[in-house]
Amino acid sequence: MSQDFSGQNLRGRSFKDQDLTEANFSGADIRSTDFSGANLEGANFSQVKAGLQKRWTAFLVLVSWLMSGFAGFLSTFVGVLISHASESSEIRVSGWTALIVVIVVFIVIIRQGLNSAIAVAVAVAVAFAIAVAFVIAVVGGLFDATGFVEAVPYAVIGAVVVVFAFAFAIAIAIAVAIAFAVAGNFAFAVAVVFAVVFAVVGNFAFATTGVGAIAFAGAVAFVLLSIYISWRALKGDEKYVVIHNIAVAIAAIGGTSFRDADLTDADFTSATLKNTDFRKANLTRTCFHKTKKLDRVRPGSSYLQNTELRQLLITGNGQGKNFKNKIFQGVNLSKANFSGADLINTNFYKSSLKEADLEGALLVRAQFESVDLTEAKLTGACIQDWVVTKTTKLHNVKCKYIFMKLSEEGDKRDQMPPKGEFKNDDFVLFVQSILDTIKLYHERDVNPNLALYVLQSLSVDYQCTLEIVKVEKRGESGAIIEVKVPGNLNEEQLKETYYEKYNQSLRLYMTDPKKQLKSPTNIENVTVHKGILISGDVNNSPVTIDNQGDTIMPEGSKQQFNNDLRNAQFAGGLVNADTVAAHQIGGNITNHNQQQNLAEAAAEIQQLLQQLEQTNPTTTTSEKMTVVAKAVDEIEKNPTLKARVIGALKSGGKEALKEAIDHPLVNILIASIEGWQEAE
Repeated sequence: MSQDFSGQNLRGRSFKDQDLTEANFSGADIRSTDFSGANLEGANFSQVKAGLQKRWTAFLVLVSWLMSGFAGFLSTFVGVLISHASESSEIRVSGWTALIVVIVVFIVIIRQGLNSAIAVAVAVAVAFAIAVAFVIAVVGGLFDATGFVEAVPYAVIGAVVVVFAFAFAIAIAIAVAIAFAVAGNFAFAVAVVFAVVFAVVGNFAFATTGVGAIAFAGAVAFVLLSIYISWRALKGDEKYVVIHNIAVAIAAIGGTSFRDADLTDADFTSATLKNTDFRKANLTRTCFHKTKKLDRVRPGSSYLQNTELRQLLITGNGQGKNFKNKIFQGVNLSKANFSGADLINTNFYKSSLKEADLEGALLVRAQFESVDLTEAKLTGACIQDWVVTKTTKLHNVKCKYIFMKLSEEGDKRDQMPPKGEFKNDDFVLFVQSILDTIKLYHERDVNPNLALYVLQSLSVDYQCTLEIVKVEKRGESGAIIEVKVPGNLNEEQLKETYYEKYNQSLRLYMTDPKKQLKSPTNIENVTVHKGILISGDVNNSPVTIDNQGDTIMPEGSKQQFNNDLRNAQFAGGLVNADTVAAHQIGGNITNHNQQQNLAEAAAEIQQLLQQLEQTNPTTTTSEKMTVVAKAVDEIEKNPTLKARVIGALKSGGKEALKEAIDHPLVNILIASIEGWQEAE
C-alpha cells in the first residue's frame, strides 16, 4: 500500500534512498527535504511547496547582497587604474589601450553573450593590451634595453585592467541573479542598490587621488553592464545561460533535493519548485503541468535545461507552433494542445501524449516508439512516414480521418479513408494490421518445408497462430517471408528462435535429406492460407522433406508444399478442396454461389492492389497506407465492384475475404472497408 504524506509539514526531513513508489505528497511542505536516491515512481507531488527553508533563504540572500556590494566597490578600482594611467605621461599609452580593450570586451559581451567565445575574446584582449604596451614602450625607448624594462609595467597594467573589469562585471551579475533566484524581485532590487552604493563609496575613497570622477564613471558602467547581463540571464536568454546556471546552482544549496531519484511518471502539477535540485534524476514522463518557478530549479543534464520545452511542459500549449526536428524524449505532454502544429521529424520516444490534441498536426517522420497516445485526437493529421511500433499505445485514439502524404508545397494529400470517416476503433485496427507483421529474411535459397516446419513448431511454443501473408524474392537467391503474429508476442525473440530452429533443421536435412521431421503436436486452429499451411493441431503427422531443391520463389509463383496433412483438424473458413479433403474440415464450407461472388471480388481487388503496388512504393507504414487509400478510392469509383465487395463482406465475412485475396496489404484494406456493410 502506498504511503500518504499529503498536506504534512515535511520541511528538512530525509527520505534518502527510500522506496516511496506511488506515495502521496500532495499539498505537503517539502522545503529542504532530501529525496536523493529515492524511488518515487508514480508519486503524487501536486501542489507541494519545494525549495529553501527560511534560514537558508536568509543566509543566501545576505551572501548575495554582500557579494554584490563588494564587487561594486572593487569595480571602482578598475576606473582608477584607467584614469591614473591615462593622466600619467609615463604610462598614458597603457591607460588608453586598456580603456579601448575594456570597451571592446563589453561590446562583445552585449552582442554575443557569455560563452566559450567570450573566454577567447578576453584572452585575445589581454594579449592585445600587453602587445600594444610592449610595442609602444619599446619604440619609445628607441629599441634599447631600457624600452623592454619600461614595457613590463605598461603591459601588466593593461592586462590587470581588462581582467579585473571582466571579473567584477561577472561577479556583480552573478550576485544579483542569486538574489533573484532565492527571494525574487525585492532581493534583486536590493542587490542592485548594494552594488551602486558601494561603487559610490569606492569613488569617495579614491576621491583624494584626483581621479575620482573617472573612477566613478567606470564603476557605474560596470554596474550597469552587470545588471543588464543578470536581467537577460534571468529572462532565459541563451547567450547568458552561464550566469543563470551558476545562480540557480548556488540558490539550490540547502533546497529540496531529488538528486539521483527515480521520478518516472511522478506528478508535480501546480507545484512550486524553485531552488530544487533535479541533477541525475530520472524524469521520464514526469508531469510539470502548471508548475511555478520551474526556471529556478537545478536541472542538471535533464530536458529541463531547454527553455522552450520547459515552457511547453508548464502550459501544454503548442497550438500552431513549429517544433520541427525537436527532441521531446521521455516528457509528459498529456492533454497538450498540438493542433495544427509542425511536428515534422519530432522525437517523442517514451513520452506521454495521453489525451493530447494532435488534430491537423504535421506528424511526418515523427517518432512515436514507446509513446502513450491513449485517447489522443488525430483527426486531420498527416502521418507520412511516422514511426509507430507495437510499443506505441493507441488505445481509444480518436480519429475520423487522416492524410497519408505531405506535398512539396506543404499540402496534405491522400486522405484515408478517401470518403466518409473511421468508425469507432477502425483507425487503431487500420494501424495495428500493419504492426502485427514481422519479416523473416533468408539470404540464400530457403527450403519451404523447413520454413513451414519451424513456423508450426513456433506456433506450439508460443501457443498462437502464425499467418504467412507474403513471400517474395530478395536479391538473386534470397527470400523474405512476412508473417502475421499476435500483438502480444516478443517479435525479436520470435525471430531469433525462428532462425535458430531453421538452421538446426537445415543441418539435419543436409545430413539426411530423406529424414522425416516429426510435426509438432497440439497446434490449435489449423488454417490453409493462400496455399501455405500456417498452424494447426497436427496429430503427430509427419512433415516429409521429400522435394529436395524446393525454394521459395517470387510472390505470385505457385508454391508446392508436399506436406502429409492426413488426420489434420482444421478450424473452418475457406479451404482449397484440391489441397484438403472435405472430411478434414472442422468448420463451415461456404456454398458455391457465395464462393464465386467472393472469388470475383477478391480477384479484382487483388489485381487493383498489384497495379497500384507497381507504381507506388510500399516500404514504410505510411506508403502502405497510401496504396490502400488509393485502392479504396478506386473501388468507390466503381459502383459494380463496390457492390460486389459489400456482398462478399455480408455473405462470407471479412475473414473470408481476407483469405481470398493474396496480397500483403489485404489486412489494411479490409480494416478500411469493413464498415461499408453496416452503411448499406
